[in-house]
Amino acid sequence: MNDTTTQEAFSAVMKSAGCDNLVIETFLSHLSAAKNGIQTFIPEASIVACTPNDTINYEQLSCSNSNTNPLSRCAILKLNGGLGTTMGLESPKSLIPVTPKATFLDFTLKQVDSLRKTDSASSPLFFMNSFKTDAATKDHLAASQLTRKVIIECFTQNRFPKVALADFSLPQPLDEELLWNPPGHGDLYTCLVTKGILEKLLKQGIEYLFVSNIDNLGALPDERIASYLLENKIPFLMEVALRTSMDTKGGHLAKTLEGAFILRESSQCSPQDRTSFEDINVHTFFNTNNIWIHLKSLSHLLSIHNGILPLPLICNQKHLDPRDATTQKVIQFETAMGAAISLFEGASVMVVPRKRFLPVKSCAELLLLRSDCYSIHDNGEINPAIQEMPYIKLDPRYFGNLDSFESRFSHGSPSLKRCSQLSIFGDIFFGKNIVIEGDVSLINSNPSAHSIPDNTFINTGYTF
Repeated sequence: MNDTTTQEAFSAVMKSAGCDNLVIETFLSHLSAAKNGIQTFIPEASIVACTPNDTINYEQLSCSNSNTNPLSRCAILKLNGGLGTTMGLESPKSLIPVTPKATFLDFTLKQVDSLRKTDSASSPLFFMNSFKTDAATKDHLAASQLTRKVIIECFTQNRFPKVALADFSLPQPLDEELLWNPPGHGDLYTCLVTKGILEKLLKQGIEYLFVSNIDNLGALPDERIASYLLENKIPFLMEVALRTSMDTKGGHLAKTLEGAFILRESSQCSPQDRTSFEDINVHTFFNTNNIWIHLKSLSHLLSIHNGILPLPLICNQKHLDPRDATTQKVIQFETAMGAAISLFEGASVMVVPRKRFLPVKSCAELLLLRSDCYSIHDNGEINPAIQEMPYIKLDPRYFGNLDSFESRFSHGSPSLKRCSQLSIFGDIFFGKNIVIEGDVSLINSNPSAHSIPDNTFINTGYTF
């Protein structure tokens, strides 16, 4: 099949699925680049590490002197396209209960509602859903009492067809359920155009869009940051945090040899550069995916590039059915939202405190969040209660999916604020009012489950 025939086949499938012409053009440009062997790796030799001198320090920001809240000139957008697959679920990640009575989605609504009550800011709230999360998200919002207090708009991000790895053709047999993949959060920029959101916000006088992941409970809209952006006319701001040993896999900030900011994701790192990529003493800042975008600057940039931002292409190799390793290998085209930092002249980076990055990617992080290591307020604000969080490692056989995890911690999380490390191996059930301190390893090598009684104090390792 020649290139023209291949492009026509993909174009026909996308048109029949209702894809916008701009989305089809974007996909076909990715397809052409991939077939021509575009370099998707960012070599270590092509970048230099960032230093504190390249960044703005959040702690040095002053409060706004304006009589109007700067957040009233900002809109809020939550990336809500992911499923809770890392916790064994096929439902939206945003609907996982963070506490017994509140999901990620509920926390977002509480935070925005509180913002409007205390700061008189009427920032509109958007959810960018995927075709896999849209229906369930809308159902939850319709049933929530908080929805009536918050100006909300949902939209579904675009989708790309998967591409056969062997010859860059349409996967066969053509399975509608398995054909499509979300194109990464870099699709945000296309969505803002094709859904008419960019034009609408500009007409409303909104100057900045604050974007963050739905599972980052620390990503509250911040008046001090908004004020700084407005006063200094920053076109694009990425919030970064200092990397720790827990952050070696996430995308890190760097600079090109010409001095422009660049974001390098794990999938853009070659095997020979893996050591330097994960060295937190070399690349000290990671992307929190909290992004502030000046909408007029974005509109200008899109007009220069005919509506398609030239973001670096990420080619993820998967199986057509991710649950079946016998199905054909495919490529999923994706782009990263933060990679746009290299396109905005005058883009800036701000080092923020860790409390602005509180993601929950696993049951271990959920256990930590539910413990006394954090204080959770009625307005949805979450603050660390200790300076350094313990390292948690849970046996994936018994704690890897949410249902199994919940059954073993049915009485809530143990006290962990004086724990430095907790490793759990084997099938163990926890009673209520359990306190764990120090470096503790709990091992049950027996085939039957072990139960730790209520009110147990643990400060040493046990093998049951």
